[in-house]
Amino acid sequence: MPKRRTAKPKTLLAQRLIEIRERYSALTRGREMDQKEYAMDILGYAEEQVETYRRYERGDVQPS
Repeated sequence: MPKRRTAKPKTLLAQRLIEIRERYSALTRGREMDQKEYAMDILGYAEEQVETYRRYERGDVQPS
């Protein structure tokens, strides 16, 4: 079961990123992937780029 979030995502992009990660992990892994695992294993981010993905999901920044 997906984790319950205490705060609503700040942006539509953030909301969609969360939904996509949760759906992907439910369909392929049968469990929720955390942001780091998704960013590195699925999106191909390097470890030093994971915080950027986390900021996208929080809605703190948007990609250019």
